[in-house]
Amino acid sequence: MNKVVYKASALPWARTAEGRFHRLVSIKPKTLGLSGVSGTYVIWCSGLKVDWVYAGASGDLAESIAAAQNDPKIDKFAEKGGLGVTWVALPAEYRDRVAVFLRAKLKTQVEEELDSVDPKAEPLVVNLPNDPIQKP
Repeated sequence: MNKVVYKASALPWARTAEGRFHRLVSIKPKTLGLSGVSGTYVIWCSGLKVDWVYAGASGDLAESIAAAQNDPKIDKFAEKGGLGVTWVALPAEYRDRVAVFLRAKLKTQVEEELDSVDPKAEPLVVNLPNDPIQKP
């Protein structure tokens, strides 16, 4: 089996059909087909300036994002503005590496581990969720 190689511009961060990012408070991860999906996700607060709240990785994005919706460490940032969320499906061998890179690059606010990300994983440089969308 061939290994998939991800280039920085290749990660397709999830958006709505209208091209906007999802609001953490209103999504239903299971109905979006995220049950059992392996990947990395990012949560941010979109107030006057973007506050990157958390970057996580999971073997079940639906479960992790649903848990984040009810986590007081995440919810306290909602007071500053709406919370956005995006994710990308990734094989297990990449998800922790991407999360470690995102946490360092974005300087996420919640440092406590909400998932079981290996903090010693070698960071894998990827495009950020807010990078301009590349047109084919």
